[in-house]
Parts: sequence; structure tokens; C-alpha cells
Amino acid sequence: MNEYTWGIAVGILIIAATLSKALAAVLRAYAARIDRSGKTEDDPQLAETVEALRRRVGELEERVDFTERVLAKQREADRLAPPQP
Repeated sequence: MNEYTWGIAVGILIIAATLSKALAAVLRAYAARIDRSGKTEDDPQLAETVEALRRRVGELEERVDFTERVLAKQREADRLAPPQP
């Protein structure tokens, strides 16, 4: 038993070192995620940018709706027009 004791001890140390590195990486990622989630609410420049993007998307939606209405009227007029001989 004594001849294998040092091997077991070294193996346990290697496993512990590997797990501690993995755990440290997971904790760093978790901390970074918490930091990112807090910045979105506290950053006024980011809030302005998001609001500007929302306005632009709203304007684009209005333009798409207008274009769809114009195209629908054109198609309807084509269907109602008498056939061309």
C-alpha cells in the first residue's frame, strides 16, 4: 500500500488543481454576466441608443405598412381594370 500512496496523492492533487481552474473560469463567466446585466440599466448612453433604435424601427414599420397599402391598391386596380385587347 505504501508504494502507491504517493501516486494516489499526486493524482488527487492534479484533479484538485484541474477542478479549481475550471471552477474559477465558471465563476469569472458568471461574474461577467452579472456585470453586463447591471450595465444595461445604468448606462444612459446605452438607453439613448436603444430608444433611438426603437424609433427607427417604428418608422420602418410605418414605411413598410405604407408600401404594402400602395402595392395592394395597385394590384386591386389591376384586377378591376378591363382587359386590354
